[in-house]
Amino acid sequence: MIKKAVIPVGGKGSRMYPMTKIYPKEFLPIVRDGVIRPAIFYLLEELVDAGIEEIALVITNFYQREIYESFFRDDDITDIDFKNKLLKIKKVIKYIENPNIHGFGHSLYFCREFLKDEDFILLLGDQIYRSNTNISCISQFLSVDRRDEEILLSGQDTPIEDVSKYGILMGNLVNNRVFDVIKMVEKPDIDYARDNLSTEGKFYSIFGMYLFNKDFMDTLYTYFDNKDNLEEEYNLTFFIDNYKNKKAFIPDGKTFDIGNVNSYKDSFVKY
Repeated sequence: MIKKAVIPVGGKGSRMYPMTKIYPKEFLPIVRDGVIRPAIFYLLEELVDAGIEEIALVITNFYQREIYESFFRDDDITDIDFKNKLLKIKKVIKYIENPNIHGFGHSLYFCREFLKDEDFILLLGDQIYRSNTNISCISQFLSVDRRDEEILLSGQDTPIEDVSKYGILMGNLVNNRVFDVIKMVEKPDIDYARDNLSTEGKFYSIFGMYLFNKDFMDTLYTYFDNKDNLEEEYNLTFFIDNYKNKKAFIPDGKTFDIGNVNSYKDSFVKY
């Protein structure tokens, strides 16, 4: 049973300037069922409802922590249901702060003490989900059977004309929801994807949920332990593509990106 989650939220949000000079992009407002909440709230709520007992938010400065702590204060909240949800989430939140993070992959390096060799779910801070069923996308993902040595990725069917926007997974279908991953390529051009990245005639982009194990993390730790100079951004693709035992799950739902102006506008309307 997975009990821990990590969400890196330390990015500068430069694609959303100047708004992100005031507050982080994961606090962009999203409306659901006539109620407006910060996007990050929906992720945190879904994790807690799925049984996650500890959530680490990886941040880069104390200012971010102040924003989160201010949000979780319930002094002036009159909505009892929302107040109880905030309290429930607040109890499981932990902050991992480091100003020297070099990319999404590197952010995990600072989670060693928090993770303590346990398997965990990793989410992106600028994506939220909407299930097509009464089971949340995160709960669907956490219920997938896998062997201990396997890591689990998530994918969604993506039109060929959009493959250059995402990381694309290719593999062999196990059933209509799971496939063994053979290759992962970050933002390939359309011609390359058409010739090399088709899975049963379809193209699957990263959905935004990852489940990692001790073996995967040991490889990541070792890489950064032996890296003297960090002069670039380290994404997860390098580490995932070099790890052999991986599967992908296709949730019955949709992911919504809020990471740039156009995708946020589109997500706000469609969500």
